[in-house]
Amino acid sequence: MAALKTTKEPRKEYLSVKDLEKILDSCKLRLTQINEVWPNIFIGNVAIAQNRSALQKLGITHVLNAAHSKRGSTGDHRFYGNGFVYYGIPAEDSTHFDLDKVIQKRAIYPNRNFLALLLDLELQLKRTRTTWRTCLIL
Repeated sequence: MAALKTTKEPRKEYLSVKDLEKILDSCKLRLTQINEVWPNIFIGNVAIAQNRSALQKLGITHVLNAAHSKRGSTGDHRFYGNGFVYYGIPAEDSTHFDLDKVIQKRAIYPNRNFLALLLDLELQLKRTRTTWRTCLIL
């Protein structure tokens, strides 16, 4: 009877969250209130996110607020009206928070209807980075 042959796969080395943040923070791009990071995909701050006329001029129809919270968040469907589709992610800055469940529940993904996407970077930068990476993966 032949013995089972076991192969030990090489262990993958991953960067720590701190190392990833250092890499992201070393980005030397000139950032403004809003930047087009992909065709019709924008990243902006709270000032541009609350300027509906500027969003309309840019052709933005969908707003994804990765810093939406139950307290103190201006953006919602009432604020943006029928001219925009608003997605607010009430994420927590916690290692126990599962962003995948929120993404799946709200069906947030780029598709033909996403002419533009705005991420509010003003609040909770770590959460926004995770959200953006998740959207790119989807």
